[in-house]
Amino acid sequence: MNKFARLLLPIYCCCLTTMCLTSCEQKPKKAAVVVKSKQVQKLKADTVSQESKVIDLILDLEEVRNRTQGVEKESQGKRTLATYVESPPTREDPNYWVKVAEDNGYAYVTYYTFTVNPKDYSISFYEPIEGNLITLAEWRRTVPLTDR
Repeated sequence: MNKFARLLLPIYCCCLTTMCLTSCEQKPKKAAVVVKSKQVQKLKADTVSQESKVIDLILDLEEVRNRTQGVEKESQGKRTLATYVESPPTREDPNYWVKVAEDNGYAYVTYYTFTVNPKDYSISFYEPIEGNLITLAEWRRTVPLTDR
C-alpha cells in the first residue's frame, strides 16, 4: 500500500463509522413534533389575538380617536399616533400596558398609557404625575375632555 492510501484509510474508516452511527440513532417521531408545533402555534395565535383585541379596545376610545385626528390635522397628515403593547402580562403584573404615542421623527412622545386586564378587558389610565392607575370612568370624570 502506498503512503497516500495509508493516510486516507483511517479517514475513510472514521467517516464510514460516523455515517453508520448517525443512521442508527433513533430519530424523534414526526407526529410528536407536529402536535407540539400545533400547540405552540395555537398559543401564539391566541396571544396575538388577545393583543389585537387589547389594541382595538384602546383604539376605540373616544379620547384616542380625537387625539389621533388632532395630530393628523396639525401635522397636515404627516404624523399619526401609534398604539402598541409596551409590556404583556407577567406573573407580577397581570395587565397589558399599552402606550399611545406620536413618532416625531426623533423619538416617541407618549400621549397616553393604559392598562388592560385580559380577564375582563377592563381599562385603566396611568396617571404619570401621581404615578398611579385610575379607572377609565374616574379619568373621564376628573379630567376635562380638552385635556384628555
